[in-house]
Amino acid sequence: MIHISNIKMRTKITFIVFLASIVVFIIAEALTIKGEIFRHKLKITELSTSSAQLISDYCGLILLNKTPENLTLGVNDFSRLPFVYDAIVFDTNNKILAEYHKSKDSTVHQLPSFKINSNCYYNTFFYIFEPTKYNTKVFGRLYVR
Repeated sequence: MIHISNIKMRTKITFIVFLASIVVFIIAEALTIKGEIFRHKLKITELSTSSAQLISDYCGLILLNKTPENLTLGVNDFSRLPFVYDAIVFDTNNKILAEYHKSKDSTVHQLPSFKINSNCYYNTFFYIFEPTKYNTKVFGRLYVR
């Protein structure tokens, strides 16, 4: 077994510099990955929120014209977004008017309670709650997961 006192000083310094370089590299990579995850979440947040606002306004226009049978068309537009799993349109009495589920066996049993016109990450999903409105008249709300 080699004793530390038998190793040359130059070899000890080289080893310490090498070890410090590895530690700095690992920290730099971790910060880079964290930044990429943050940018990815921000991109998904912006895209999901803008899509939800557009579809929510579209649903509000459908409800203004009293043609709720067309709501399914609006809600099914979420099928174009690969990261949207569920979308539900409620009226002001919390009655479900239209639903979209990516998976056929997917159902939403209990919605998290958040304010309308808000969004957040909760249990690894991004949730959006938008009012379905036209101008200032609110007809219900849109839930997107």
